[in-house]
Amino acid sequence: MPPHPAPTLAVEIFHADPGKTILLAIIVGLPTGLCAGPIFATLAQAWLHPAGSPVNIQAAVATRSEPTVGSGKENPPDLASVLATILLPPVLMLGRSVVDLAKPAGPIKQAIDFVGDPITALLIALFFAIGALGFRRGWSAGKALEVVGNSLAPIAAVVFIVGAGGGFKQMLIAAKISDLVGVWATHANISPLLLGWASLLWSGSQPVRPRWPRLPPLDWSRKSWSAILA
Repeated sequence: MPPHPAPTLAVEIFHADPGKTILLAIIVGLPTGLCAGPIFATLAQAWLHPAGSPVNIQAAVATRSEPTVGSGKENPPDLASVLATILLPPVLMLGRSVVDLAKPAGPIKQAIDFVGDPITALLIALFFAIGALGFRRGWSAGKALEVVGNSLAPIAAVVFIVGAGGGFKQMLIAAKISDLVGVWATHANISPLLLGWASLLWSGSQPVRPRWPRLPPLDWSRKSWSAILA
């Protein structure tokens, strides 16, 4: 959901309301995340048993999380600053939608519409993050500039991926392939939702891939596969 690049671009293309999009995404995504995350983990832990002992697993996780000098882990930011930085863009965009429902007039509405725009909200969140997560922890201006500069490489990768996807989509439209797929799906009585999931699995592209800690291999027994399939 916004402010992720792809959903933000979709909101701009379809002229949707960013605040309503975020609200609907929270309504759908929060229960889904709870079911697929802690609830499923609680149920699946009875069947999934790592091959290593719990002591080895804790040691592997602790080794990756040990603070090193200069890494920033020796002086981590507080939880309130992190949550405020993450929630600031969605809150600004939701505030814009709430104000639009109230339909006020005058400079107040113009100011809220300005700060609630997705690009402006992300820019405000960027400056807030530099101050709350950087300068408050003793960063210098040179350190902040270095961190922002180092972030340009992954940002450029995301922009290129999203741009390539948009160009590929336009080529499919220009070649009338999208129309052919639509006609084929209509005659085959395939649900658009199922077709969308199939295309996602076929492409297998994700702009952001998390880096998980290396843990001991799992014991893939019959019970483990039953839990995964469930």
